[in-house]
Amino acid sequence: MSDARSDVQKRIADLMLAEFEARVAEDEFGVVMQDATSFDRQHLLTGLPDILKRAKGRLRLTLVGRHDDVATFKAIYSKYDEFVASDEESAVQWRNQKKKTIVIVADGPLSKHGSLKDFTTLGEKELINRLCDEERDKAQVTSLRTVWDALRSSRGPALSLDAIATFAAALQQIPALQRSVQAPALLYALGLFPDKYLADESTEARVLRRLKANAESLNMVINATPEDWDRVKSFCRLLPAKEKARFNAIRKRLQAVSERTSQDLQQIELADVQTLWKGKLAPTQDDGGASSRMVGRCPSSPLWRNYCLMAGPTNSQIWPSASGNSRTRPRTTR
Repeated sequence: MSDARSDVQKRIADLMLAEFEARVAEDEFGVVMQDATSFDRQHLLTGLPDILKRAKGRLRLTLVGRHDDVATFKAIYSKYDEFVASDEESAVQWRNQKKKTIVIVADGPLSKHGSLKDFTTLGEKELINRLCDEERDKAQVTSLRTVWDALRSSRGPALSLDAIATFAAALQQIPALQRSVQAPALLYALGLFPDKYLADESTEARVLRRLKANAESLNMVINATPEDWDRVKSFCRLLPAKEKARFNAIRKRLQAVSERTSQDLQQIELADVQTLWKGKLAPTQDDGGASSRMVGRCPSSPLWRNYCLMAGPTNSQIWPSASGNSRTRPRTTR
């Protein structure tokens, strides 16, 4: 396992411990965390004694199925033997004895679910909120605090705890005063395209809008059809030589994208992806910046048609010829 991946799993374990302690402070009776995301169990158990000490007998934890890990913990910290278990039955017994706070961490469904139905659920969202709050408080620049507010929001794109923790770990590798500048380039760690224009947005609502557009663009790339890639190829063929080479390289990388992995998305700018998908270059200076070059006929997909309609009037379009090849047909002026 890489050091970066290990740091992410340890951070998630720390978030879980902090959430357990918060539930004790709230005097909650029982909490169930099912389908727990990947976290460092040894790190969690290493930090558990400090939490148990502060809880003063008011926290009990069962890591369902983790018999070896729990046995090792009990051998080292024998005084906490009665507060940690690896089976559901112990949690049921604690419940019957009215002990609290009881925390159950399981990788899958519980066989004793009926006996524990009065327990509350702890999911990724609560840990994401805690992570974003911690990172926002550490941020030294308003723009970065706004990004963390947006990532915490339920109105943003659906991002996993693992992805957001990976983004936080990537930022930690950068000096604090440079993090706001580098954050847009590190969006690949979230499973999104890097977006240099994100830094221009000053409000949470506008940051959310760009993040959602980013996620939608990635979904279109992942779900692109052969017809879509043919349209993108047609666009690339009509570009000037220098831009043709650059956008063809981006196209080939995009065609290899099959999921939200940081390796696939690193250094692929969102603006370049949108240029390929809309088939529109930035305004040229030949006519004082008044016109743009547009190529690419809108295919049948409503998403593509909406993109092309948003792009505005065009100077030329690509139409299929009888042979199946594309040819340029000027738009008639009325």
